[in-house]
Amino acid sequence: MHQLCSTLRSLGCEAVMVYISVRESIAKGCLHSLPPTVNVKEAYNNYDIKHEELVMPSGLDLLIFPEILVSHATSNFNCQVAIWWLSVDIALLFNPLLIRKDINQPIFENNNLIHFYQSEYAHRYLIENSARMIVPLYDYTSPSQVEILSNDSAVKSYDIAIFPSKGADLAAEFLKLEPDLRFVKIENMSKKQVYQTLADTYIYIDFGNQPGKDRVPREASISGCLIFLHRKGSAGYYEDSPLDDFFLFTGEDITSGNLERRIKLALENISSMIPLQQYYRNKILNERKEFELQCINFFTVSQPSL
Repeated sequence: MHQLCSTLRSLGCEAVMVYISVRESIAKGCLHSLPPTVNVKEAYNNYDIKHEELVMPSGLDLLIFPEILVSHATSNFNCQVAIWWLSVDIALLFNPLLIRKDINQPIFENNNLIHFYQSEYAHRYLIENSARMIVPLYDYTSPSQVEILSNDSAVKSYDIAIFPSKGADLAAEFLKLEPDLRFVKIENMSKKQVYQTLADTYIYIDFGNQPGKDRVPREASISGCLIFLHRKGSAGYYEDSPLDDFFLFTGEDITSGNLERRIKLALENISSMIPLQQYYRNKILNERKEFELQCINFFTVSQPSL
């Protein structure tokens, strides 16, 4: 959301952030914002962000809610409203009624509600639920600090990096199979430490459910890692994760030892494996350009040529 606000402002649009936590923040078409915390300010200080304590959207304004706040999108506003589906799974977690096919879903029946999607996984979900206005709007992985720390050398400190909290059960099961590999668990680290750890690792394995185009695998890729993804969510769509099937695995691949064999083969041939993911890596490196073009296409007004 901060990337979008900053990009729109760079294009000359008037864009502001509003931080809400409860429905009481919305009253009679007005948005009452919480003040951004010190942590929020520090986390997004690289973006051109403007914050408003009170916003009264009207007319040609566009009000965009993240997917976890879809219930707010059906409130009465005197302006255009949109939902940005950054994660399908998290949306369902926050709004369990979305799972019920036997209940009318006003957010999908509203012809005037815009649905932005961050992944092909979300795109297919919106199509399946007959959403009317569907528009691509991705995000981007900032390569600035990652590229400085990236490491494509032949000698690294670790064989495999994982986030133990992502797909914890599957990760624990896999770790039992290969205790001799040099594993590093990414936890309780600063952002710079995460980047440095990824840069010092040959392979990053993500055991999570990929609720959208997840940030960590993308950061790992441009840090110089070979990526293996659990074939769930967006990892099941080549548009989101353009990787060969060799680099995608299921729970059954773990129990059967198939993933273990693939990992060992990859480590033995790492120099020839990395180029097989060049398309995936290039797409990540060009995400910002694509995001800016999507913003230009949808949010700006083209001047007619004479």
